[in-house]
Amino acid sequence: MEQYLKDIINKLEGKSQVSLDVTKWKVQGMIRDMKLQMQQMTNRFQVKDNLARCIEKMEEVMTTLVNVYGRIQVYQEQQSLANYIADISSTAANDINISKPELVSALNELEIHIRSNLVLKQYKTAVDAFKQWVFPFAHTFFGNIHAAIAFRT
Repeated sequence: MEQYLKDIINKLEGKSQVSLDVTKWKVQGMIRDMKLQMQQMTNRFQVKDNLARCIEKMEEVMTTLVNVYGRIQVYQEQQSLANYIADISSTAANDINISKPELVSALNELEIHIRSNLVLKQYKTAVDAFKQWVFPFAHTFFGNIHAAIAFRT
């Protein structure tokens, strides 16, 4: 079991949020099973309560570790998005001299599309989070909004 937990710790980096949640669930289940087995084996001994508390602490540590990796992943995604926006908005990128007017126009249009897509991605993330929060009643919140948007366009 010790080797299994070490392997999990070593493999946490780079996992998606869903994968981290599944890993946390598996680790918690395994530790609870181990706790039950240890309680059954040490039922008649005085160390039973101390051992159970140690196992609970280990479960808390592993859960915290998985949560920290999840937060690191979210931070890295936000940082890469911020770096990308900074790169396309930098003065070095804007000071490039382009002589053909059709290329300047195409570049400006491309920049507008990129910024629009970034806003739409953030909007979709926010809407998906809200839908998850109000599940299973999301249709009551978004039914009229999507109809109004479709009517306006």
